[in-house]
Amino acid sequence: MRLITAMILGSALALFGCDSDGGAGGTAGTGGTAGSGGTGGSGGSGGMSAGEAPVITMVAWAPVGACTGGVGSDYTVTVTATDADSDAADLIYDGSVAGCTGQIDDVTSTISCPNAAPYAGTVVVEDGDGNVSNTINFTIAVCATDSVTP
Repeated sequence: MRLITAMILGSALALFGCDSDGGAGGTAGTGGTAGSGGTGGSGGSGGMSAGEAPVITMVAWAPVGACTGGVGSDYTVTVTATDADSDAADLIYDGSVAGCTGQIDDVTSTISCPNAAPYAGTVVVEDGDGNVSNTINFTIAVCATDSVTP
């Protein structure tokens, strides 16, 4: 009777599969129990890992050319990031600076600011697996060349 029950359950698993969560990683299995004269089974492996998130190591900015307070100018914003399990070319940059035009969308981006006050910005980096870095906050002072290292 146990053999028949085991065969029916085995057939059901083979027919319907046991990955009902849409591909997300599963939990680790448990070790088997020792039978009469046998050894316990080995534990199952955990589900797939999505990898590590990128790490922003520096955000730097500098005005392009001459800069005067109250007169708009361009700034170059450079984001330095690493990712242990992705190529640098696969990283996606996303950021902005309030009060300025343009997006931070690459390792080096150009934005335009009116140079009337300090401007607060944020940036994140995402890898191809959907892992996102911590948000880095920074402030661009009028006509300043500076950087932050989180």
